[in-house]
Amino acid sequence: MRIRKDEILIRDFTESDLTLLLKWLTDDRVLEFYEGRDVRFTGETLAAHFLEEIPGGFRVIFEYGDTPIGYGQAYRLSGEMFEEYDYPDDGRVVFAMDQFIGEPDYWSRGIGTSFLRIMADYLKNDKAADVILLDPHQNNFRAIRAYEKTGFRIIRPLPEHEMFEGKKVDCWLMELNLNIPADRRQGTMFDLNRYLDDLIRGCREAFGDRLVYAGLQGSWLRGEAREGSDIDVMVVLDRFGREDMDRYREILQSIGEYERSCGFLCGKDELLRWSPLETCQLLHTTKDLVGVLADLVPPYAREDEIEYVRFSLGNVYQELCHRFVHADREKNTAKFRGTCKYVFFLVQNLHFLESGRFLLTRRELKEDVSAEDREVLVMAELPDGFDFDRAFETLFAWCQEAFARLEKLEQA
Repeated sequence: MRIRKDEILIRDFTESDLTLLLKWLTDDRVLEFYEGRDVRFTGETLAAHFLEEIPGGFRVIFEYGDTPIGYGQAYRLSGEMFEEYDYPDDGRVVFAMDQFIGEPDYWSRGIGTSFLRIMADYLKNDKAADVILLDPHQNNFRAIRAYEKTGFRIIRPLPEHEMFEGKKVDCWLMELNLNIPADRRQGTMFDLNRYLDDLIRGCREAFGDRLVYAGLQGSWLRGEAREGSDIDVMVVLDRFGREDMDRYREILQSIGEYERSCGFLCGKDELLRWSPLETCQLLHTTKDLVGVLADLVPPYAREDEIEYVRFSLGNVYQELCHRFVHADREKNTAKFRGTCKYVFFLVQNLHFLESGRFLLTRRELKEDVSAEDREVLVMAELPDGFDFDRAFETLFAWCQEAFARLEKLEQA
């Protein structure tokens, strides 16, 4: 491979390039964003890793003005790789990429964006790629901005996706749809990172020090958001009043996506006096963006969590019974899958009480719960024409058994 465009040359990686990697990957400025500053490479460890063939992929060096400045690699996704990225294996040709500029003097000059555009054209035209995926750390703002300029969009978070400097860090899954013409890619895609930045900036300008908390919730936090999904954000203000609601609405309208905006807005004093039954759920399903939620909510005990599940279970149970008796079969069938969406939270919290593990996503729960829990967990995804009688009887019996499980938890 050898592609030259303007000042950039992209060529195959060779064994002689190990000296470049040794220089770059012993520089803490580079390691802060790639591999980690706790990693100590030697010529031998680099050779063992970077001379190994990438199945379905390749490695490159890119130069600027005949000076080697960076490394990149691309590989086609297959098999379990789709699960790792939580991305559908639907027959499209999907590549993932990693890259870095190893010469800090060349950072923030638009070179990374140009490199990605050249690579995107190559993968589309020579490898028949439909999609390219990236998974940057959520705090690597410079890289994210470069990717956005190329046309990549953030489609979901990847919680604790990568081990980095001794801990699991959150990443964004970013997607470039190569079937959109290149001149239309930039600026047509929803950017969650920028949305949150704009929202927090607007709140700080409007409320100043009264903004004590902001946090991400919902499907975007769980990594389950799709196009059109609500954007759930929790905001807490000191000395909260009606006029603040009007101002917050104006902020949401000004930053765009107002029809998808959702979440929880409240006052600091009210939150401190909130029911402790909901504290556990809030803490486990909210990612701090501004402030620390644990400092703002009332403490809770195991008994509170049990009562939270019992109360929520009672709501689902009563909804099932009431609608079955007072509505016709058509309405029962039409509303059933909507009711099942709340079952996810019941299974999530009941599993936490029984196992001590709070699992954030549906995928994690499906892999960890019993067959009986798994069966009701997926009912929100039932296809049209599903067997209502069987589904209803299964969920109703599960609710009855869930009450008994809660009783056992109380006696334990």
